[in-house]
Amino acid sequence: MLKKRYIVIVLGVVSVLLGSLFVSNIILAQNGGSEYDPWLDYNDDGIIDVKDLSSLGQTYGTSGEPINKTALLLELLSRVEALEANFPVTTSNIADGNVTNVKLAAGAITYNTTSAKVFSNKNTETWEDFPYTSVTITLERTSELLILFSTNVQVFLKTTNVQWKALVNQTEASPGAVYLQPSWELFSSVSFNFYKSSIGAGTYTVKIQWYVYNGAARAYGRSLIVIALPA
Repeated sequence: MLKKRYIVIVLGVVSVLLGSLFVSNIILAQNGGSEYDPWLDYNDDGIIDVKDLSSLGQTYGTSGEPINKTALLLELLSRVEALEANFPVTTSNIADGNVTNVKLAAGAITYNTTSAKVFSNKNTETWEDFPYTSVTITLERTSELLILFSTNVQVFLKTTNVQWKALVNQTEASPGAVYLQPSWELFSSVSFNFYKSSIGAGTYTVKIQWYVYNGAARAYGRSLIVIALPA
């Protein structure tokens, strides 16, 4: 019985000495200029201290399949390189400016506009160009053209009506000619959205024409906006 007590006491003393030596070595390592090793910083707080020792102590004596950390990092690097090879982000791929550090690059969507605050009069039943409503637009790819038109019109007889259409290089845009009936005797705002589908790359002139039936019409102010969206 006495012998067992001595053994326990000796083991306790040895444990205390080893623990003291372990802590002393850590303190000496911290104060002796040893470099920080991130692999030993188990809680990733930038400091190797008693918290990391606690994590190590909780798993002391356990066993399992070891991990080759270097091989793991090389495998991850290989996967990243494979992704970059299949989906490269290179200068040549974004040279058109459609992908930048802003939400939308300047000129990413092709468009052109025109407007004027002038009077225009018409009293003939023929199609004529509506003055100051013509723009030129250059497309680098097949696109859908949106043609947005508005003006103010006045007619002098209740039976007079006005038709409008948009032309793209002399070809009618959809839906063709439309009636936009203004109010009698007073200026009223009229507008319509035309479109041209699947138009190929090239340079185009877009303009508005008008037709006056049974009387005369007077217009003041006008705007034309042409927007090209990828088809």
